[in-house]
Amino acid sequence: MPSSTISQIPNSGLCTGCATCAGICPTRAIAVRIDARRGSYVPAIDLQRCTSCGLCYEVCPGRGTYFAKSNSEAKDRLFDDPFVGEYLKCYVGHSCDYRLRLNSSSGGMVTQLLIVALEKGLIDGALVTKMSGNNPLRPKPFIAKTKEEILLAAQSKYCPVPVNIGLSEILKTPGRYAIVGLPCHIQGARKAAQKNATLRDRLVLYLGLACNHQPTFRATEYLLKRIGVSENQVGRIEYRSKGWPGKMTITLKDGRKKLVDYSSLPYWGGAFSDFFCLARCTICEDKLSEYADLSFMDAWLPEFSEKRMCESLSISRTQTGEKLLQSAVSENVISVCEIPVEKVIASQPAIASKRARALHSARARLLQQSHRAIPISRKALSRASTTDYVKALSLPLRMYISEKPSLWFIIDLYLRLSRSRRSSSAKTTR
Repeated sequence: MPSSTISQIPNSGLCTGCATCAGICPTRAIAVRIDARRGSYVPAIDLQRCTSCGLCYEVCPGRGTYFAKSNSEAKDRLFDDPFVGEYLKCYVGHSCDYRLRLNSSSGGMVTQLLIVALEKGLIDGALVTKMSGNNPLRPKPFIAKTKEEILLAAQSKYCPVPVNIGLSEILKTPGRYAIVGLPCHIQGARKAAQKNATLRDRLVLYLGLACNHQPTFRATEYLLKRIGVSENQVGRIEYRSKGWPGKMTITLKDGRKKLVDYSSLPYWGGAFSDFFCLARCTICEDKLSEYADLSFMDAWLPEFSEKRMCESLSISRTQTGEKLLQSAVSENVISVCEIPVEKVIASQPAIASKRARALHSARARLLQQSHRAIPISRKALSRASTTDYVKALSLPLRMYISEKPSLWFIIDLYLRLSRSRRSSSAKTTR
């Protein structure tokens, strides 16, 4: 296996920036650095340390999906949905700790379950992420070993996060660990555990987060510029706070705060959702962390959205996950209600609708036709219409614009047109 193999992944458009390659490398020959143009993490190889073992390439989730059929717990799963994947049960619920719930992105389920697992001795620590104290615009994966440290990792981080760099720490430190991450992080960790017996024994709990796509660092840079804040003014950034669905809260070094509504056009109402996307995210087939023990997502359903309630939807996928959840219920630290899988699908229109899946399939087919790399997969591509192909053709252009600050005026124009269309639609509805 040539030592340059993993270094070719970013240029192929398959790198997710998950850092699995760096976390598992036996000679520590791989580091992750930020590609300033893309605004994402990419691997950098020290060729003097590299032994060309090929492990980094084998565990890369970007180049190929982890398949649950090889997972020893797969036999415990009861149902299988083409989009949701294999699962036992689906729930809606929240932490019974009001402060914890309010300080979370939705219902605080992930944080609460980690605390339960830690206090019951099921885990010795959890691989989670907080924002760096030294650089508030950069994430910091770390092993949380106390309740207080777990609480520091609450809330979503809408920027690239190299979670799996922490696998190296797990390999060095005996114990039982949980990992919290996006689908690509979970897949990378699962693939790494397949290849490394020590990691397989120590990673005992996988908690996955639903993901539309991972915004690049350029997204936050764009938003800060549009609200008149320079990066060196930022003392702290919280991507989701102040209840549900929340606001971005930017605390400046002088103590002042800037709040940005979650659904505003510079944020998820436009810029974050339609631009600043990694190439690999546009062809991702695992949006709901199918290979986690438990998957979590916001409850984007009318009965919750209209009341602005902090609730989490969760999918129990293995006996490990189900037992932990039921243990937390029995101790009255979480409250859950079972719901049909159709509710889960309905709650995720941005990623679960037929249109969304068709767009991803159109993008993958276009890449194939142009002889570009796409991930190894066992899932069949969905049918796509001419409209889907036209939209898929616009994705590379949007990514190109996102990488060029000199072209961000185009995003501004796009958002103004979006605002105008929304206003016209609202008047028509009245």
